[in-house]
Amino acid sequence: MGARRGSAGGRRLAAFAAGFALACATGTWDVAPLERRFPSLQESGAGRLGDTTPYLLAARGVLTLFLCRWSTERAVPVSLPPDATPDERRVLEMALRAWEDAGLGLRFERGPARGRGIEIRFAAEPEAGEATAKAGLAFADCEVAAPALAQPPGEIVPARLVFATVLLRRSERNVLDKSVAYSPEEMLGSALHELGHALGFQGHAQRGATVMNRSVDAVRRIGRRVLAGERFEDEALRGLYALPSGVVVGRVSLTATQTGPVDRMARFAPRLGLLGPVARVGDRAARLDWRDTAGRSYPLLILGIDEALRRPHSLRIRALGAAAKLLDSAREGDDPDRAIRSPAP
Repeated sequence: MGARRGSAGGRRLAAFAAGFALACATGTWDVAPLERRFPSLQESGAGRLGDTTPYLLAARGVLTLFLCRWSTERAVPVSLPPDATPDERRVLEMALRAWEDAGLGLRFERGPARGRGIEIRFAAEPEAGEATAKAGLAFADCEVAAPALAQPPGEIVPARLVFATVLLRRSERNVLDKSVAYSPEEMLGSALHELGHALGFQGHAQRGATVMNRSVDAVRRIGRRVLAGERFEDEALRGLYALPSGVVVGRVSLTATQTGPVDRMARFAPRLGLLGPVARVGDRAARLDWRDTAGRSYPLLILGIDEALRRPHSLRIRALGAAAKLLDSAREGDDPDRAIRSPAP
């Protein structure tokens, strides 16, 4: 049975899609300098790596673009949907095994994610009249070590993926506005694709032998082949996992005013005992997020990233929620002790 409207998964899907939709960045970046720096990338092939959307760190007047992936030194915890049917669970297990066998060095450990690892859930079934262009949605959180904010990092940002959520739909609405369940090959293709996002490849490949392709038909064909027992490989993720996590792929000069909110949060966070930051990226916006011990979020939204490479002055950073209240309370005299004595409610 599908998840009901108003379920936690459905609410998260709606909120995320409305406020922070992950989609494809239209441009690509030059992989050639990375190939010269890392022989491992030359050996494995860069594939469609240049199509991925880099993560962003804006601090000290510099916007740093970097890649982020899971560590392969230990198994990544994966939490499967508790409401999955035996057939659905079989499809999801096939997707996980396919990625384990894709030569990336990844291993998965089934069990509760508990804030670390990958959480797979089913989203609410589409209501009548609801457009459902996406069979799934995913986002991946990259933890950045706080010292990276003290000064612009060198060739590597100390960063790694720590948590990801994959939300899958069980059905779509056809041209007659009837709910049609996804076939096993469609669900498998979607699971492989969204797991690719959860593994660190943001955006979509413009073409090529990768399940991260933007073409729905191409993703479905890969799902069909894996379902038939064919070996799964992916050139986009192969390139990503041939590099160290946090590798810098570009920099853009900003002004101290533009990065001011991040710089102030970096200064106040240790005094407040905040953990972070954690980076997340979409095609038009990115996010840096700190959390307190109670789990309350202090987010900063980085806007205008699709224009930043061409027009750096267009990038702006906006504090939201508790972060906005914290920075506003500390603005008078720039006194962090005031903010500590009067924390955001």
